[in-house]
Amino acid sequence: MSGRFPARFAWLIAAALAAGGVRADDPATTERRVTIAELFSPEEAKAFAPTMRTDREVTFRERVPPGDGPHGVLVFVHPGNSALPMPGWAEVLDRRNLAYIAAEGFGNDRPGNQRALAALLALTHLSRTQKIDAHRRYVGGMSGGGKMASQILARFPGFFDGALCIVGAEIVVPEAQLKLTLGNKRVVFMTGNKDFNHYDVVAVYRRFVGAGIPRSHLMDIEGFGHQYPDARQLDAALELLDRQAD
Repeated sequence: MSGRFPARFAWLIAAALAAGGVRADDPATTERRVTIAELFSPEEAKAFAPTMRTDREVTFRERVPPGDGPHGVLVFVHPGNSALPMPGWAEVLDRRNLAYIAAEGFGNDRPGNQRALAALLALTHLSRTQKIDAHRRYVGGMSGGGKMASQILARFPGFFDGALCIVGAEIVVPEAQLKLTLGNKRVVFMTGNKDFNHYDVVAVYRRFVGAGIPRSHLMDIEGFGHQYPDARQLDAALELLDRQAD
């Protein structure tokens, strides 16, 4: 994937965007600040201006595995404003050769179109600075961030290969279009019997399967509540996403 999206994609993205207290770990994350204007040409940036000022700095926390790549990518959307990975995640991400990046200050209180744009900016930024595995570009999120992950994958299927929806997910395109839009994508839904979103997450998973999305997986974990996964659970989810990578 190139570091700059073609202008035609910028206009498509802009149109779609217009529609619509846990301790974290910080092992060797790096702070990066970027703007739309830095990442895109003036014509491309203009398409994003109604969603967010093109000169506004967005702060990311990123960590890249050792080696020259190509690396897979996990763009993560948190429900709160922190962008740090959770305890124990770093070792899993490094072992699976996955870069991690998340935007600070883009929690559930921010408009969904801005949160989606921040995720796309994260992928664009890493694509300019790292060698990216074009078959392992994942968007993930927890709770409201999990809902955003499912939205981003459905609205921008050309940019991500799969999604990890942790205790949150929703359908944002007509079910009749799901297979056409997401037929070859990998999606992991994670929930548990103590998650207050359990019914909704399972219902979305079943609707994906019913719509003919064969690479949909449900991790329904006994005793799991409305929480982040630990390292072992994250590893199992990423194994499901990676298992069917082309």
